[in-house]
Amino acid sequence: RLGVSSEAEVVTHRLQPGDDMIILATDGLWDVIPPAAAVHYARATARSADLIAKRLVTEALDKGTEDNVTVGVLLLGWPSGSRSALAAREGVGKPQP
Repeated sequence: RLGVSSEAEVVTHRLQPGDDMIILATDGLWDVIPPAAAVHYARATARSADLIAKRLVTEALDKGTEDNVTVGVLLLGWPSGSRSALAAREGVGKPQP
């Protein structure tokens, strides 16, 4: 049956200090890129949330997604001493004095 559903797919995940980012995206991304691959692309790009989102959209389009693609990325910063390796490596999410 064809159509549009107004019911969103919702996943709950308790954040841990080792979590680097949150990737929110429409099914146009997830239809062609598995979550582990999206994280791989994000970590390989990791200059800014904007650049990561653009990379993921481009990857989905290159893989032939047939749906609209919207991606938002939130890079997570943790208190001093518990920042993720991604944040420490790329200099993002540093605590402000």
